[in-house]
This record gives sequence, structure tokens and C-alpha cells, in this order.
Amino acid sequence: MNVCRYKAWFEFVEERSTGKNRPFFTISSLLICTAFLLASISANGWTLEAFSVNPMLGPSAETLVSMGAKESLLIVQNGEVWRIISAMVLHAGLIHFVLNMLALWFVGKAVEQCHGFFPSLLLFVVPGIGGTILSAIFLPNMVSVGASGGIFGLIGACLADIYMNWGLLFNKFVNRKNNHVHIYVLLALLVDVIVNSLIGLTPFVDNFTRKYRLYIRIYNAISDLPLFTNFHRNCSTDLGGMIFG
Repeated sequence: MNVCRYKAWFEFVEERSTGKNRPFFTISSLLICTAFLLASISANGWTLEAFSVNPMLGPSAETLVSMGAKESLLIVQNGEVWRIISAMVLHAGLIHFVLNMLALWFVGKAVEQCHGFFPSLLLFVVPGIGGTILSAIFLPNMVSVGASGGIFGLIGACLADIYMNWGLLFNKFVNRKNNHVHIYVLLALLVDVIVNSLIGLTPFVDNFTRKYRLYIRIYNAISDLPLFTNFHRNCSTDLGGMIFG
């Protein structure tokens, strides 16, 4: 019987030296989101709306809708189901974009280097699509955009990983040299959840999809991710090193 497992540390180091585990999905996502941000600002006449209109310093709601924001009426009545995906690569403005891309780079890179391209793709896209569909159903009158849902999916996987392997990550042997860096990683993830939840109170950003994606990803990750053993050092024992540097 084939059993899914994490990479051993020596495998991770070997792949890193050959470039096989470089975060291609994370880099591609950053480039796509950047291109869509520039396109949305261009469609808005290379101007940003007033802070009172869009506190994220970005284009108008009309521009975001024309670019592919989640708009339930258009999805249901006009059959524009592509908005379920396009909304994931759009951002409400510069503030929204910068915060999301920082989180995506540090968290997404760490997850991808541990688990690979396709698992990271699934961790990002599946919760994102599911959350957008539920948002369209339960918040039909709200226009929303952002990669936050996919990022929450990655964060949920990290939190589930930490929960499942708490005894390994926080024992004295693992932390004998890094001064409990995993505690700082956990705090950083929780701070990111709080900050993103606060951003979700602003226009065009949907907290409903964020929280759904986080909760469902934690549940799925706990169900699916294999446990570590206490006899082999795994790449997650150096998760802090990858997130912070």
C-alpha cells in the first residue's frame, strides 16, 4: 500500500540545491495578481478612487466588476461563472494587494517548498473557489475580490500542520538551536488572520469567504495530511526558517 509522506530533510536539501522545489506556483500567482492589479488601475484611467470611496486605494466598484469581480447577479443570470476564478486574482487596491502578496510570498513559498507545486495549487484554488461560491449564495449583493481566500487556505494548512505535529515542533530537541522560532511562526500566522479579517470589513473584501476557506482548509488538512514520526526530521521542523528567511 502506498502511503503519502512528507519529504525527509535530506530530500528537501537535495531538491533545493537543484532548483526542483523552487516556489513556481507562488511566483506565478504573484505575477498574475500583479498583472491584474495594473490592468484594473489602467481600466480605471490610471487613477485611484478617493479614500472615502475605496479605502484600499484602488479602482471603483464598476471597474472591478468589469474586470471580473464576484457579482452574484452576473454569475447566476448571465452565466458568467468565470468570475468565480477571476475574482481570486483581483484586488480592491494597493493596500489589499501589498498585504496579500506579502502573506502569499512567505506562507505560500514555505508550503510549496514542503509539499510541492500541485498540493499548493489545490490548497490555494479549491478553498478559493468553494468560498467564492458560498459568498455568491449567501452574500449576493456584495461585490468582492481578492486572493485572500486562497491565502487563508494555505494558512489553514499551516495551522493544521502545526496542530498535528505540536509535540515534534515544540519539543526541546527541535528548538535547541532556533530559540523557539516555531512559536514566532504560529504568532505570525495568527496575526495575519487577524489583519486580514480586519481588512475584510472594508468595501470589496469578503470576510465570509475568508473564514470559510480557513476553517475548511484546517478541517481537510487535519483529515488528509500524514503525521510526522519522532525519528525523522521533516521540512516542517524548519518551517520557521523558510517563512522568516
